[in-house]
Amino acid sequence: MDCYLKVYGCQMNAADAHLVSRLLQDAGIREVEVSAEADAVVLLTCSVRQHAEDRARGFARTMRGEGKKVIVAGCMGQLRGEELIKEGIADFALGPDEYRRIPDILLGSRELSEVEGLETYSDLLPVDTGGVSASQAIIRGCENYCTYCVVPYARGRERSIPYQAFERQVRHLVDTGVKEIFLLGQNVLAYKHDNLRFIDILERVAGIDGVERIGFLTSHPRDLDYETVQRMAAIPELLHFFHLPLQSASDRVLGMMNRGYTVSDYAERVNWVRRAFPDAYLTTDILVGFPGETREDFEITLDAMERFQFDFAYMFAYSERSGTEAARMENQVPVSERQKRLATLIEKQSEITRLRSQRWVGRSEELFVTAPAPRGEGMLTEMKNHRSVILNHTARPGERVRAKLVGVSGWSVLAEPAVKEVV
Repeated sequence: MDCYLKVYGCQMNAADAHLVSRLLQDAGIREVEVSAEADAVVLLTCSVRQHAEDRARGFARTMRGEGKKVIVAGCMGQLRGEELIKEGIADFALGPDEYRRIPDILLGSRELSEVEGLETYSDLLPVDTGGVSASQAIIRGCENYCTYCVVPYARGRERSIPYQAFERQVRHLVDTGVKEIFLLGQNVLAYKHDNLRFIDILERVAGIDGVERIGFLTSHPRDLDYETVQRMAAIPELLHFFHLPLQSASDRVLGMMNRGYTVSDYAERVNWVRRAFPDAYLTTDILVGFPGETREDFEITLDAMERFQFDFAYMFAYSERSGTEAARMENQVPVSERQKRLATLIEKQSEITRLRSQRWVGRSEELFVTAPAPRGEGMLTEMKNHRSVILNHTARPGERVRAKLVGVSGWSVLAEPAVKEVV
């Protein structure tokens, strides 16, 4: 049995793909790199926006048309499973807590693995991807219930992975050559297990031999406190990278979104981060066209983008999600207006991103080599703050190279080695 695995959506889905790969590997199922060679296809799907669902549906329909067995897993499997099977788009649909059933289904077992409540998969060791950077979930699920979001319904309530199990997973990654670890969760700051909080986990992981760099995704601004930022600043291995989703800079809209903070609260946390980490690479999420968002609300957010000077932003137009409170709200913004606002926002942030990238040109920095550059010229590297840099030189992944930042291409900074040869 040969299986092709395709991932849609967030970093959590990408991490879940490694869980599924482990389950396939343990069951003796070969994972192939192109769908044409596969007998079956497993899709790890996202339901946060309609576009992601449409893409997954289209691919699943194509695979079914080619006679392949199709399993739609993940958020779409949880929320749209019966519908997908009824429409003939999928043979099977599984939620994020049912991945253990995938091998049984692919091998034609009459008895599927039992699903016992909410999963953590804490017993599964990560697969060896051959890379020097890896992501591992430290908490699963979400209990924030933002009014626009389906994640709590798709992934269930929060449950933290016991630290001993997580440390075992990290040590296994280090043994396979990984040097940079990203700790993942819908909201990592909500971690709580055996009187340990997320900052305690960061400090413990930093003490594991072989872990050279640590990052995390993602965090809820409401749960970031001053003590945590100060303790983070004392961790040498921590990347100076913070993803703090703002969503809107209008307090009225934030209230309707059930975000749990004001823009003043958010600004305070940004100040904590930038004082503790002057070189911080700060990214965010922005959602425009939320039900009831006025032109004035949007202008407030547009002004805030200028004020906060994010290094990068993930920007989206609101997409109705059935079952959420926002989908039932009145004063839905016309889709054409949502797209217009999004285009304006993207134009604003693109200029900010370009200018903030150019600020680094002329500096000398130590770069961490992660992989060959996507277009085959040079190496993909990262600064201490996780900013992407294309190095015009050959080096081995995992090496650290002193280089001079010489220009900008797109959103990436370009660099030349400070010395002719890398040792």
